Amino acid sequence: MRVADRRTRPLGPCDTVPGDGSPIAPVRDVELPRVSKQRYEESRSLYYSGVEALEREDPHEAIDCLVQSCESAVHTKTAYRLAVAYHASGREFDALQAAGLAYGLNPRDNQAAIYFARLLDAAGESERAWWIAVETLHRNPDYQPATRLLNAMEAK
Repeated sequence: MRVADRRTRPLGPCDTVPGDGSPIAPVRDVELPRVSKQRYEESRSLYYSGVEALEREDPHEAIDCLVQSCESAVHTKTAYRLAVAYHASGREFDALQAAGLAYGLNPRDNQAAIYFARLLDAAGESERAWWIAVETLHRNPDYQPATRLLNAMEAK
């Protein structure tokens, strides 16, 4: 796969994992199955349990809850929080995959997009990270996390 430069379109956020070429996350246009109300409520409860575990700084419990939540019904914020939990537990590859999933589910979610971009930059995929940050700023010029990321990347 060729590497884009800043004058061409960005590589897709879900192209490949740095190094081994396997997919990071499903493509953006995946149609998610409908979920029953009971399954949705179960997923929501597990999501909030995972968020509470993250607030208590217990990433392992958060991972357990958030993975179960994703199995019931995957949402952008669930995948994003799962990425945060994986990162907090030192599982960078899993964090990158979960962040890619969150971004793939909703590329317009600024928080998920910039978190994915940060992880990509840390994994040596600075070009893709740069494009995601630029796209985020294009949508929301006042979003400071994107500006800070771009400034940090320029300072390298």
